[in-house]
Parts: sequence; structure tokens; C-alpha cells
Amino acid sequence: MSRYLKSWNENAVITAKMRIAIISKATTNPNAKQVCQEINNEIAPVSYSTVLKVIKAAGIDLTEAASERMKRLHADPEFAARIAAAASERMKRLHADPEFAARQAAAARKSLKRLHTNPEFAARHATAVRERLKLLHADPEFAAANRERMKRMRSDPDLAARQAAAASERMKRLHADPEFEARRIAGIRNSKRRRKRGR
Repeated sequence: MSRYLKSWNENAVITAKMRIAIISKATTNPNAKQVCQEINNEIAPVSYSTVLKVIKAAGIDLTEAASERMKRLHADPEFAARIAAAASERMKRLHADPEFAARQAAAARKSLKRLHTNPEFAARHATAVRERLKLLHADPEFAAANRERMKRMRSDPDLAARQAAAASERMKRLHADPEFEARRIAGIRNSKRRRKRGR
């Protein structure tokens, strides 16, 4: 379509016949793109934006119809597989870009920090992690693979040194917390009292 014809279509006053045809077609098939194609093929040239204006003015809701159409499409395994493959390829391309990957990682860290400041979320997350680990360790194959992995890790002096340093730093941070220190001292005192009672 030439730019002159397109301009004419955008500004032209459509006929009553065309308006009725648009509304009639949109009522049975609330898909503005398809309606526009049919009007162009059957009646006269008309732009998509004009068709959209007529449909909206008639009070025909395209949103619900579009939602239903997408539900039907996604219920088709072939369509769903094509969409998933396209999305996967797009994400691969994006994550191959170091700048995008860095932005994503920074946003994820920020989001997790916000979430973990919520006591309810933190408690749910901790419970879910514990349950997941219980399930994993209950699997003999996973447990055996995990033991082998830990043996290999412990035999690496560099890793062992890093782990020891990380544990030391963590304990320093914990002992610098007055609440933790108070709980620790209270625990030691309770333990001593229980031992005395047991004698």
C-alpha cells in the first residue's frame, strides 16, 4: 500500500455500509486484524486503526476475546512448544549479552534482599529449603553423590581455606550481634544448669 493511500485510509470518512460490515464481523469474530483484512478484501481499503476505532465505538470488547483466543492457542501443544522454543532462544541471546546478564543479576539480588527483609517470606523460604534438602538427602543416589562431592571439595586445600575463612567471618558477624550473643550465653548457662541437675 502506498503512503498516499495509507494516509487517505487514516483520514477517510467510512461509509455506513462499511461501518455495519465492520461491526457485524467484529461481533462474530472479535479480532480487529482479521476484520480489517476481510473488509479490505471484500469491500474497500481501510486502515487497521479505523477498524479498531469503529469496533471500540460500538462497545465490542476485544480484550476478553483476545484472552480466550490466547488460551485456546496455548492449549495447542504445538503452538505452546513453538512459543516456548522462541522464548528460550530469545533469553539465550539476551543472557549472552554481558550487560543484560549483569543487569538481570543485580535486579535479582535487589529483589531477593527486599524479600528476605520480610520475616514471613524469610520463614517460608527457610522452611521450603529445609524440606527440599530433606527430600534430596532421603534419595540414596543423591546422598551418595553428595558425599563424593564433599570428599572432593575437602581434599582441595584452597577450597578448605576459603570455607574456613568464610565460617570465621560469619561467626565474627554473629558474635558482633548483641541479640545472638545474649542467646548464646543463655544457652550455655541453661546447659550448665541441666548438667548440674543430672549429677
